[in-house]
Amino acid sequence: GHELEFKSVIRTYLKFLDHGLLPNFVGDGARPQYNRVDASLLFIWAIGEYLKRTSDHDFLDEVIERDPWAGEPASVLSLIEEIINTYENGINRPYLWEDAIQKGSYMRIIEIGMDPEDNLVRAGSANTQLTWMDAQRDGVPVTSRHGKAVDINAFWYISLNVLADIYSRRADEEKSSYYRDLALKAGSSFNKFWNEGARCLYDTIEGDERQARQIRPNQIFAIAAGLLDEDRARAALETVTKELFTPYGLRTLSPGDGQYKPYHTDEYSYHQGTVWPWLTGAFIEACIRVYGVDRAVQLLAEGHYFTTLSRVINANDMRSVPEIFDGECDLACGSWNTRGCLAQAWSVAEILRGLELLFPDKT
Repeated sequence: GHELEFKSVIRTYLKFLDHGLLPNFVGDGARPQYNRVDASLLFIWAIGEYLKRTSDHDFLDEVIERDPWAGEPASVLSLIEEIINTYENGINRPYLWEDAIQKGSYMRIIEIGMDPEDNLVRAGSANTQLTWMDAQRDGVPVTSRHGKAVDINAFWYISLNVLADIYSRRADEEKSSYYRDLALKAGSSFNKFWNEGARCLYDTIEGDERQARQIRPNQIFAIAAGLLDEDRARAALETVTKELFTPYGLRTLSPGDGQYKPYHTDEYSYHQGTVWPWLTGAFIEACIRVYGVDRAVQLLAEGHYFTTLSRVINANDMRSVPEIFDGECDLACGSWNTRGCLAQAWSVAEILRGLELLFPDKT
């Protein structure tokens, strides 16, 4: 394993935890960018996975020296709870977003909070882009995904259960029960995301109705987390596979959508059909949950995923996987379809995670 490297990365990022938010961009550390609702929750997910693999619960008691402007020194566990409490109680703060690509800056209000009616997390507005689909053009978000986003609430559900498990292991049944109950109510509220007409999950609810109906891959995180019953999970995964699956991975938008962009040309097309390899890990996890390992392998093989992945790596000068591919892609492999940076960490990491789930004895 790479336990030392993992803890080193976690320590670095936790230095910048500010009001329950982790930055989506650190740079040299002088001016980290806080424009993300999922980063803090994915950190908790990563901690949960680390504990499963290592049982290194002592790491939770390690004290992190945060930058003075971010907060007082605190243990890893205390910082996890700070995140959960921030999301539960809500945060509303102004933030100056600096666009490094278009060389501009925009004042935004970061709003994140749990709705006590259903325990789902609501975030953002039409003027923000707080999820991983964070492209904007001339200061206007392309995919604001405001309201209650399906992936954010899957991460929220997972995070609550991670914290409940931690306190259960520490025999603190009061706290464990509290966070477990929050998770159970959030999980039972996921039926609000069901789109019967499309036989899949809405991308968002209680936000923009047009965006809500778009068939996007973010629902795979809810399927992978077991938040749907068997019939709905299978139906949603079939819709995702039919509309989004390619030999290179999942498209970010169905080709049947009027806003679909077959080729990546600018910021507008960034999440409007492009294939993002990092989604493969959760897609594989969802396939295993619904179909089992053997059928998941068969589905990927029939879709030419394994052979295409091999060709991509061999054709890559760095023997790696790029950030994105065009949405219109076929079995031909070459630099024509590679977009974004040539090698991206989360593309590689999530593909490896998915392959390990499929072939645990070979990775």
